[in-house]
Amino acid sequence: RSCHRLLTLLETHSAVEMALRQALIQSDLTEKGFHILAFLAQRDTAASASDLAAELGLPRHTAIEILVRLELSGLLNRQPGPDDHRFNTVDLSPRGRAVLNHALEHITDAVSQIMSAASEPELTQLEQICARLRHSSETQTSF
Repeated sequence: RSCHRLLTLLETHSAVEMALRQALIQSDLTEKGFHILAFLAQRDTAASASDLAAELGLPRHTAIEILVRLELSGLLNRQPGPDDHRFNTVDLSPRGRAVLNHALEHITDAVSQIMSAASEPELTQLEQICARLRHSSETQTSF
């Protein structure tokens, strides 16, 4: 029974993840690209590659590769750092903000469609159960 529940959770996760990836594809974004744009949109100041690497849990050189692709696509502005001109910072370009907003519209539509399968009380219960499962998994010391 536990194995069946685990498989159901994994299959559901995969299906939701696929729907969200499809929504991002409509905006020509990868998950990491979306994450970077969303992270930058929440900040009041530009961010360094190190900031973004830490946010994404990636090595700095990998974050820089993604930033270069986003900059070449016109989604980011790069400028010398305010304290040390040897390092660059990045922030959203107007085009980057527009692409992010477009992606958010597609994601919102996808999530609404997925969630329409459940009632509001069921969604509230699902949210509570997911929070408990996350907490339980975070406190596990071994699998």
